[in-house]
Amino acid sequence: MNNLKKGYQTMKRKVLLLATAICTVSLLAGCSEKDGSTESSATGANASTESYEEYVTLGEYKGLDVQLIKAEVTDDMVDDEIDMLLEDNAVYTPISDRGAAEGDTVNINYTGKIDGQEFDGGSAEDFELELGSGYLLDDLESQIVGMKSGETKDLNVSVPADYIEDTVEEDAPDKDAVFTVTVNSVSEKSLPEYSDEFIAGVTDYKTTAEYEEGTKKELLASLESDNRSTAGMDALSQVMENSTFNGYPQELYDSCKQEYDAMNKMYAEMLGVDVADLDTDEEETKSTIESIVNEKMVCAAIAAAENISVSDEEYQKYLEDNYALYDYASAAEYEETESKESLMNEILTEKIYNFLIDNAKITEISEDEYYGDDEDLDDEYLDEDIDLSDDLLLETEDLHAAETESETAE
Repeated sequence: MNNLKKGYQTMKRKVLLLATAICTVSLLAGCSEKDGSTESSATGANASTESYEEYVTLGEYKGLDVQLIKAEVTDDMVDDEIDMLLEDNAVYTPISDRGAAEGDTVNINYTGKIDGQEFDGGSAEDFELELGSGYLLDDLESQIVGMKSGETKDLNVSVPADYIEDTVEEDAPDKDAVFTVTVNSVSEKSLPEYSDEFIAGVTDYKTTAEYEEGTKKELLASLESDNRSTAGMDALSQVMENSTFNGYPQELYDSCKQEYDAMNKMYAEMLGVDVADLDTDEEETKSTIESIVNEKMVCAAIAAAENISVSDEEYQKYLEDNYALYDYASAAEYEETESKESLMNEILTEKIYNFLIDNAKITEISEDEYYGDDEDLDDEYLDEDIDLSDDLLLETEDLHAAETESETAE
């Protein structure tokens, strides 16, 4: 990604919260003592609690009041899955007898200059772009329309000041840039017909009706799992508030800081920004890491108090159920890439979530009731916590499309 990607509205707050949730779980999983055993989950959990007893006094963790979002699958959600399936199986036909039109995919090289000087994020080679997607500046994309394969042009484009500089004054004037654009190829995209024959050829279902019914079930199961995890995290947050802490092992803090830094780097790459854009001041960063450390110690304390552990059978099942989700070819490859201790801790955390929910007073509410006014909360969350330009952020569906384009360009 680069600084010129624009045109996307603010992501839904629930997507940001999900990203935060994934980060929290991953950090909890990664934060473990270096001398801890990777072979015995039960021993590892009890040993962690023994070393943390002097640092944490576990508060009330049963009978908590917890809200659980009711999972609901809409027709629009199923339609989105159908659209993505069609997009994934689109056919691209090279075009040489006309200029590029909106909806076509072009492969381009471009170099942007302001006052004769190239600027960071203003250049790319072999970049795949669907015209009209809003992935680059509208002013730039609109001028590529009509260009033919092999053609090179200098395009005058107005670039918002905050695309060039990290800190600009409000209402700062746009910058005049010149982009030298070469169109390497133009392709026309054709989507397959949505039919029984198509579904039978690309899925395990035989008809569109079967596919839609199966998709509804899969979406429902996924939503129920996600909503349960959200409720589990909310419950764990309550336990954190109910507990008292008296310091922590420095080794645990150092380990969690390494994971925190690694996760920030990953999100920066995902958003196409410098990791510095995600940085907070030293005091706030320390507070965040300390919260992660405290969650680790609370989880260990609950696991010890309730004899919650992870069996080898549960571990193997987790590998089999999840390796494909993370794009591994097999469970064995997944296990080779990730440490056993990390995965065991992740499973343990999920079991603790389930324990807290099973022993809580649950109130089912709708998604709208839980998240409230997304638009206002999004703006406040992004302004205060991430401090990124709205233009760099993607809607859920656009994020999927952007990742696909990025992979193709690479």
